[in-house]
Amino acid sequence: MWSFYSHGLLPLVRAALVAAAGLWLACSSQSPEEKLLDAVKPVPSWIATLRMTGERWDANSVPTSFVHTTVKAARKEFEKEAEEATRSKARPELRIPLHQVMTEAAAAADGLGRAAEANDRPGVAREVGRLAALQGELAALRKRNGGGSQ
Repeated sequence: MWSFYSHGLLPLVRAALVAAAGLWLACSSQSPEEKLLDAVKPVPSWIATLRMTGERWDANSVPTSFVHTTVKAARKEFEKEAEEATRSKARPELRIPLHQVMTEAAAAADGLGRAAEANDRPGVAREVGRLAALQGELAALRKRNGGGSQ
């Protein structure tokens, strides 16, 4: 008869629980700044995704519907992370600029969607440039606050 004990799975389960407890303890000892920087890790990827989407739309490689779907998903993430920054106990020198970047990224996403809908290629290029600037701003902010450049 098969059992957890006969295959040595109980020690594996025990080891997994110990590892999970260790990770929980490590995370619980993070400063508010580290927690906030961890929470907003998806933001640079979403900004890059929006840039690429705008560039691909401008090159006629993706349809406008793809732009709208991407904008909608990115906006949802930006709103979630902006709320996280608002609730964070991190220093204002980190919290406020992070919130501002996410607010501006959401606005750039909206602008990208509107420009694509209007078939406004210069408008899309403008929003792609705005997103590139936000990427640099976010990377510098993360670097200044010990979060790496991602």
